[in-house]
Amino acid sequence: MPIFTEDECLLIGYYMGDNREDTILNLEEMSEYISSDESDLDLLTSSAVYKLTQITDEQFNAMSDDFFPDFKE
Repeated sequence: MPIFTEDECLLIGYYMGDNREDTILNLEEMSEYISSDESDLDLLTSSAVYKLTQITDEQFNAMSDDFFPDFKE
């Protein structure tokens, strides 16, 4: 199973859908609006989408808590 970076987790958390497929679609839709000067965001999005395609729905559901930051008081 691929390892998601902290930045990928934050991005996925922001564009999280109801399931893995919806999340992938949300990220792909967002990527259409990335401008040419946002190459870092484009690479990050591509990497996150690729990794999401490499896991199962069950794996996605099991790790969905990892996609949100840990807000400790």
